[in-house]
Amino acid sequence: MRIVFMGTPDFAGGILTSLLDAGENVIAVYTQPDRPQGRKAVMTPPPVKVIAESHGIPVYQPVRIRRDKWVRLLEEQKPDVMVVAAFGQILPKPILDIAPCVNVHASLLPRYRGSSPIQRAIAAGDRETGVTIMRLDEGMDTGNILHKEIIPIRDTDTGETLFDRLEELGQKALRKVLDDYEAGKDLVGVPQDPEFATYAPMLTREDGRLDFTRSAWLLDCQIRAFTPWPSTYTTYEGKVLKILAGRIFRDSSGATGASAAAGTDDAGRACGTVLTQEEVREAGGNAGKQILVQTGDGLLELLTLQLPGKKPLPADVFLRGCPLWGKTLGLEQ
Repeated sequence: MRIVFMGTPDFAGGILTSLLDAGENVIAVYTQPDRPQGRKAVMTPPPVKVIAESHGIPVYQPVRIRRDKWVRLLEEQKPDVMVVAAFGQILPKPILDIAPCVNVHASLLPRYRGSSPIQRAIAAGDRETGVTIMRLDEGMDTGNILHKEIIPIRDTDTGETLFDRLEELGQKALRKVLDDYEAGKDLVGVPQDPEFATYAPMLTREDGRLDFTRSAWLLDCQIRAFTPWPSTYTTYEGKVLKILAGRIFRDSSGATGASAAAGTDDAGRACGTVLTQEEVREAGGNAGKQILVQTGDGLLELLTLQLPGKKPLPADVFLRGCPLWGKTLGLEQ
C-alpha cells in the first residue's frame, strides 16, 4: 500500500516511526518548513523531516499545500491512502479527492478540535481522553470518526506524560484502521455530532498565567497541563515567578495533600496570599519548608519555583533566599 504521510511535530514523528517500523511503504512525507528556534533563531527542521530523511524518504515542505503545484505532485505520486497527524494545514478538497485521508487526532472528537487537545483536556480537569482516527474533510477536525481509543487522565499526568501515552495509543489505533482498510473495509466512518464540539486553540504564554481566584484543583490541573510548555507563572514584587510544579494541599471536597490536616479553614485570606509560617503549621504543614497559597477554593502547594535568571528551586530552598510567607502573589497582574 502506497502511503503519503503528512505531519510536523514530535507527536507526528512517533506516528511516522510506527509506520516505518511496521514495514509500511511510505513514498513521501509532507511537513511544515524549517523554523527559527532558540535565542539565536537557528533554522531547525521539524521532527518529521529528520525521521523521513534518515530513512531516505522524499520530504516536501509546502508553505501552502493548497497551491496547484502540490496538488499536481500528489496526483502524480498516486497514494492509496494519506495519513495525517498534526500537519498544521487544512487540506483542500482537490487533495482530499486524490485518496482517502486518515487523520490521527489526540482527543475524543468532537471534543477538543484544534492544535492543543492534550493540554486542554488536562487543564479542564477531564477524567478521560484518547485518540480519534477520522476521515478528513474540508473542516478543522470535523471529519467522520473511523475509530476511537480511550484512556483515563491520571491525577499525576502532565502535558508531557499524557503526550507520550497518547502517541503510543495513536499508533495502535492507526494500525487497526489501516489493517482493516487493507482487508477491504471502507473508510466512511460515522459523522461527528457538532452539538458536542469544543475547540483547543494554539497555546500561548498567557495560558500559563495562574489566577488564584480559581480552585486549587483547577490550578493543579493547569500547572500539570502546561508542563513543560508554556509553563505556568504568577508575579511577585514586579517579577515573573514561574511555578514549575505544584499540588493540591486541601480543597473543599476534603481532598488533602500528604501532610494536610482535616478541619482547618482558610481564615478569610485573599486569593493569592501565601500562608504565614504559623498558618502553615496550623494547617498541618511544615512551616519552614512548604509554600501554601490561598485560592478561590482550597490551598495550593507550590513545589518548584523559578525567578528570572535563576535556576528552578524546590520550595524549601527557594524560601531561604525569598521568604514568601504572608506575601500576596499575582498583584501586578
